Amino acid sequence: MHPHKAAQDSRSRTKNLIERWIHAVQRHPLPVVVVAVLLTLWALFYSVRNFSINTDLNSMISETLRFRQLENDFSKAFPQMSDTIVIVLDGDTIEQALSARRRMAELLGKETRLFRNVSAPGAGSFWEKNGLLYLDVKDLENLADKLADAQPLLGFLSKDLSLRGLFSVLGMALSSPEFAEMPAESIDLLFAQMGRTFEGVASGRPYRISWQELMLGGKEAAEQRRQFIVLRPYLEENGLSPGEEAIDAVRRIARELNIDPAHGVTLRITGDVALSLETLKEARNTMGAATLVSFVLVGLVLFLGFGRSGRLVFAGLTTLAIGLIWTTGLALAFYGSLNMISITFAVLFIGLGIDYSIQFCLR
Repeated sequence: MHPHKAAQDSRSRTKNLIERWIHAVQRHPLPVVVVAVLLTLWALFYSVRNFSINTDLNSMISETLRFRQLENDFSKAFPQMSDTIVIVLDGDTIEQALSARRRMAELLGKETRLFRNVSAPGAGSFWEKNGLLYLDVKDLENLADKLADAQPLLGFLSKDLSLRGLFSVLGMALSSPEFAEMPAESIDLLFAQMGRTFEGVASGRPYRISWQELMLGGKEAAEQRRQFIVLRPYLEENGLSPGEEAIDAVRRIARELNIDPAHGVTLRITGDVALSLETLKEARNTMGAATLVSFVLVGLVLFLGFGRSGRLVFAGLTTLAIGLIWTTGLALAFYGSLNMISITFAVLFIGLGIDYSIQFCLR
């Protein structure tokens, strides 16, 4: 048979099949409506019961790529670094950052229903005992020199830890020949810290002198003012907002402990769980609004295009909503979950799917 003739026959058969289907629907409208409603209710129930969104953006990238293979190998070797919430604490001083980390880690560790693991890098008896061993030799030598230079001052200060003792030591540091060899920058830094303390008290925002910063110096002190807590929460497998309850618990505990900029510590939350949750919320809010606006605008266009016929507008929009519910149910049944791209399908479906309704209604 000639290819052109075969193509015509195929189109003719398809046309005849569609015509028979349409005539059958027109002859039996009530059973068709009942079946359509039942299928729609089943698809809606199934969608609500099994709705799930995969917020992992990496899952949309091919597993055959080299960097994805390395990432998977890393996750298998260090599972404790996957699905984490990372708390970043920036303190005005090292002592404030360390205190906030210790208090938060202690309370978060009691939330065993939400977190499977709570760790604070650099905390614990091991680091308190052996932490200096991990410094570079040069940095360790500089720290030893600073401690040696400050030893006379610390020795006198330890005899009287009151404010009177502090000012007595400062007076000796400025006048006594015994302290003449102390580095001038150490004395300047101490007075600068004291000045900030007096200014903070006067302005209603107390500031504490950081003795560790006096010993460590600028660069090392800046690094120590930032502390971390790493959390591994229990995640709801099919939840619409996985990790949200855990993040809410972090913010609640921070409020209870007065961990905020007004008390000298800034808290930020990051990690793959927090980033996925924020991405999901943004997509959900944006797509929900976009879908609603698209549906309303399509209804307006139909109302104007059909000569203000409410009957045709109702038929077109109802068919569109049924098709959207069926499509969502089939997608979840075959693929198990939607991703950050497939959730945009609703807007596309409204724009493209209404074409068939328009053609039938105009005919």
